[in-house]
Amino acid sequence: MHFDLTDEQKQFADAIERLLADKLSGNILTRSDEIPRVAAILDAELSALGVPAILTTESDGGLGMGLLTLAVVAEALGRHAAPTSHIRSAVGAWLVATHGDEKVRSLWLDRLLAGDAKVAFAFSETSDIWSPDEWQMSSADGEVTKRCVEGASG
Repeated sequence: MHFDLTDEQKQFADAIERLLADKLSGNILTRSDEIPRVAAILDAELSALGVPAILTTESDGGLGMGLLTLAVVAEALGRHAAPTSHIRSAVGAWLVATHGDEKVRSLWLDRLLAGDAKVAFAFSETSDIWSPDEWQMSSADGEVTKRCVEGASG
């Protein structure tokens, strides 16, 4: 068995590492007023490299590079404390490509793969129930309040 990254994975990891070292050098993240600007630039460049498309198969418009490549990218993002949601978006794009119906795929997949939409995972509803069998989304007045929604704005 081969227990090393492929040349393609190594090149991808090197490109990510160079980008992060360039954009997150020095103490840029210690200045809270700079974080939104840096995050927007970083998100655009990570999208251009294809990070949101890592898990999604080529036949679905992604890169098809797999979970190991995503793990390598996640490690680099964590090492640099990168303010980005691209790991979530890569998982979300894969979920939409793999399990979404045609309506969901046509609405979201291309936008997710391009980095034009972000993913937020909701973990619970109005109670503290963490069992997927108990999760629901309905409301008499058409509004739903979610709690514990990582990455959601507002």
